[in-house]
Amino acid sequence: MKAKRPSPPPAPFSKPKRSPLWLFIWVVLAFGLIGNLSIVGYLFLGMISK
Repeated sequence: MKAKRPSPPPAPFSKPKRSPLWLFIWVVLAFGLIGNLSIVGYLFLGMISK
């Protein structure tokens, strides 16, 4: 068993500081995607049930 050491993050994600703006954008995109999927699923189920 090797001792678990924290691996260095990948190059594209190794930034010195986290920007709150990017975090906000990712949260908005995630909620938007979930909202779009839920709306599409709701309409799809509505079409099936008719």
